[in-house]
Amino acid sequence: MRLVAKAVENLGPPRLMAGCAGFAQYLPQILKLKKSKLQNYLTGDEMLVVCGSINAITMEQVEHAAEHGFVIVELSPEQKLTRSAC
Repeated sequence: MRLVAKAVENLGPPRLMAGCAGFAQYLPQILKLKKSKLQNYLTGDEMLVVCGSINAITMEQVEHAAEHGFVIVELSPEQKLTRSAC
């Protein structure tokens, strides 16, 4: 994961990324984030998060995002199984 993160970092600022939770530990390095006690959330058009996980912790994180202004679009089971739904 460290090698992949370094390669991504060398490409310049990323516009789109996907990966597993283990990769997330390298995001502060890639995105040049600094530690802060303040929590600022982007709630405009600047961020798209796609989540396909049913992990309980992930679901809590998505719910937390919704409570803090993120717009959540949830697909029905039929939409998830139909190609034309996108």
